[in-house]
Amino acid sequence: MIRRTVALFAILIGTPTIASLPAAAQQSRLLYAGFLQDAQVMTVKFDLSAPDQSNYSVDVGGDLIGILASMYPFHMQLSSQGRLTAATAAPSLFRSNIAAEGEQRVVTLTYGAGGAVQMVDVPPTQEGQTAVARGLVRGTIDPLTAIAAIARGVASGQGCSGHLPVFDGARRFDLTLMPLPASAPLPQLTRITLRTPPSGCDAALTLISGFPQSAIDSGMYPKTARFWFTSELNAPWPVLLRIDADSGLGHIRMEYVGAN
Repeated sequence: MIRRTVALFAILIGTPTIASLPAAAQQSRLLYAGFLQDAQVMTVKFDLSAPDQSNYSVDVGGDLIGILASMYPFHMQLSSQGRLTAATAAPSLFRSNIAAEGEQRVVTLTYGAGGAVQMVDVPPTQEGQTAVARGLVRGTIDPLTAIAAIARGVASGQGCSGHLPVFDGARRFDLTLMPLPASAPLPQLTRITLRTPPSGCDAALTLISGFPQSAIDSGMYPKTARFWFTSELNAPWPVLLRIDADSGLGHIRMEYVGAN
């Protein structure tokens, strides 16, 4: 169960966040708390940097806390660099460094012209090597860039639409973006008060490769995730406020708790 909890947050965190780029260079550290049901099980930090209007870099660190950490020591460090324009989200480099139970796994993805993706994984993973061998990696983007693309669309008024092919070095999945239903309630935020309603977007997850069939059959992985953003914090950056998803393990969410 602990491994599956970590896998869920890896998808959502690995699928959380920078946002569309500011008019001038900015740097921020955003702090988040990850919850399973009502219990906090993870802390997450996002370090964001945008040296100009199109280039970005983001570093994400995540740790289990509490009893889960004592049972299953876990640390995640993700980083992504690339460019965002009005038409495309184009990563140049993605790196994932995950330490769990005394083992460390590092994956580096380098992006080239025409959708080419070169992967180096140490030690090699069966999931990652299988995705490459099946030709599933070409034309994909990394999870952090995917969230950047969602935030950019929300902030620009383009709404929630489109299809994002995502690969994190082991798991290959698609995100299909959809507008929120008119009946969608606003998120209950516990740490901040906003002057205006946040903007939201739904994303349907299509699992393609790297997911254990037994976990899929049990309904462990969420079918959709809901993202909320606001432009009131660290303006003009649209900041990720919250991600919500339901799975066989229960309701999971990641919520903004502050910045420094």
